[in-house]
Amino acid sequence: MAAALGLLLLAGCTTTRGEPAQSAVTAGPRSVMVVPFDASSLPPEQRWLGEGVAQIASLGLIEHPGIVQVDRVRAAAAGHADAWTEAVVRRVVRELHADAALYGQIRRDAERFVIQPRLLDLRAGRAEPLPTIAVAEIELLLRLSDLPVRCALALQPLTTEAVSPRIAKAAYPTDSLRAFELFARGQTAFYRGDAEAAVDALLQAIETDRRQFPRAHYALGVVHFARGDKWKAAAQLRAAVQLDPSLPEPWKTFGDLFLAPPRPLPDLAIKSYTRATELRPFYADAYVGLGDARTASGDDDAALAAYQQALTLDPFNAVTHVKLGRIWAARGLCHRAETAYQSALGLDSTVPDVRCPK
Repeated sequence: MAAALGLLLLAGCTTTRGEPAQSAVTAGPRSVMVVPFDASSLPPEQRWLGEGVAQIASLGLIEHPGIVQVDRVRAAAAGHADAWTEAVVRRVVRELHADAALYGQIRRDAERFVIQPRLLDLRAGRAEPLPTIAVAEIELLLRLSDLPVRCALALQPLTTEAVSPRIAKAAYPTDSLRAFELFARGQTAFYRGDAEAAVDALLQAIETDRRQFPRAHYALGVVHFARGDKWKAAAQLRAAVQLDPSLPEPWKTFGDLFLAPPRPLPDLAIKSYTRATELRPFYADAYVGLGDARTASGDDDAALAAYQQALTLDPFNAVTHVKLGRIWAARGLCHRAETAYQSALGLDSTVPDVRCPK
């Protein structure tokens, strides 16, 4: 059964090796939390746009090698708020040890949407407005693709001209506003733990834009995986990479599928994670998965290298520090294990102790 699943996942999936990461001179990775914009002033049927703007920003910022995003599920759990006011944003950013947060408001002005983004930068100690976007509904998706570019330039002023077009392209996932609305509604349902509603909305998004929305297929695959249905997850991930061979996230999730119980397949997982890192060389989560797969295959040296690479790209992941510390502790390198543990503890006070036993 497990081997058959492996064949299903890989059969028919083609990909191209990604271009080398464009250099973006930075002062080190920045951790940013992207949250839904406040759309409470809009009519109920249009309030999905609050999540929609957040999705656009998140999809674009993924393409910046110097920006690490806080997991949305983790941010939502810490927020406990339907409206992300500045007070709530400040509290959660500090609680999650992030550097910055992107949030804002949306209102209607005559026939236009007026989107007012704000960037809270804890290093600077203040929240600053980004350029307001006033746009008619027909041009909404096109104009919104500029938002993550503006955010990236504010967070990493030395962002190169080569990176900005990649951000803008990623922030334009479909030509269909209706399909994107359904996608955003599906993501909202998933974050709230309503997998059934998420599946329904994402299926409608795919039907609305069947040939041009690989991100919706990928999101649906993630929902199926969370529900424990590997076969349906595999089918959607395959559809995503067939529509867009350059998309690395499905390959990372393939790796997660291969490592999942009851019968992990670490060799296939290694191939999937490696493919994801080829497509996006700064994909920290894929390196974490690669480390897990190497550990499962008994190659601790390769696992160590993968975790270290992941932490170079994303030093804000407490779990990765713990995994690295476990390897050091198993080797009796107690000082290094202690250092890894303290790094993890500084990010998340609930992490398990990975120091050498006394």
